[in-house]
Amino acid sequence: MEHAGKLNLLKDKIAFTLLELLIVISIIAILAAMLLPALKSARNLAKEIKCLNNEKQIYGFASFYTQDYNDYLLPDQAFIGTDRCVFPRLLQEIGIAPQGTYANIGAPVAGKMYHCPMEPLTAFSPYTGGNWRGTHYGLNGYICGHDFNTSTGAYTYPLLKVTKISQTSKRLYGGDNNGNSYPEINSTTGLVMRHSGKSSAFYIDGHAGTVKAIPAYSSYEWGVSSYWND
Repeated sequence: MEHAGKLNLLKDKIAFTLLELLIVISIIAILAAMLLPALKSARNLAKEIKCLNNEKQIYGFASFYTQDYNDYLLPDQAFIGTDRCVFPRLLQEIGIAPQGTYANIGAPVAGKMYHCPMEPLTAFSPYTGGNWRGTHYGLNGYICGHDFNTSTGAYTYPLLKVTKISQTSKRLYGGDNNGNSYPEINSTTGLVMRHSGKSSAFYIDGHAGTVKAIPAYSSYEWGVSSYWND
């Protein structure tokens, strides 16, 4: 009996009242509400850093192209014979980027350097007129030789040499786009603001960073003709 009495006394000491339990649950809920936004912000920041790292890798391959092709910028699209290649495929076809870097036939965007981590890993290009796989990044359509023909040297839009562009730290080379099969950004489509109201972008000099907006066509960021060197 004496032993049973001690056990009952111990139970009385450790038992929670309903009010105490509700208070503990409320405190946990408040702490969770305070911490979750911070965790989400930290996760988004990590994705932003990964996106910028992707763009720096793209710039690295673009630089190899420039070195191999007489100082010309990497075209956003180019023809090899009659076969049109978007820039990720072009880099692979001419041996600058390793094979497997870019899958071309109806494959989803995978978790490699052409995939922005803010987008689903399985995201397909929204373009339905062909079997190209989309990339979440695009090149500046005003300076990157849209539809450049590697055989004839002809192009729809000018393809510039790096030496033709002044203030390269201020001239946009590429950045976030909407994942379509035409990897071009311009003042009409703009940059996709998917990083908490900002976009990742990289510049002719090689640095990358986030921007809130790129102004319209007349701005020097696009590197339009009034800002090219003679």
